[in-house]
Amino acid sequence: MERKKIIIENSRQQPQEFGIDEYEDHCVIGALLSREVAQVEIPAEINGKPVTAIGGDCCFSCGNMKSILLPDSITEIGVQAFAMCKDLAEIELPDSITAIGK
Repeated sequence: MERKKIIIENSRQQPQEFGIDEYEDHCVIGALLSREVAQVEIPAEINGKPVTAIGGDCCFSCGNMKSILLPDSITEIGVQAFAMCKDLAEIELPDSITAIGK
């Protein structure tokens, strides 16, 4: 496993910076580092590997986040991934999700 920081633009051409854990065959979003982005879009893949999970506390207290788009590659959402996101008004959970932490 290798920890990295990556920057990926959302559909509004806004840069989104993530801390990721890159494994041999998949990636996990560990942290949203761009706290000012209102519309967060999780990529389906990074470096050709599927993004399969949102880590615990990933977006903890992201005050400006109003919506988050999750790809069908996501199967898990960690504990308190979106806790204290007071302006979060829209999230669609794909059918691919099999586990959600508290």
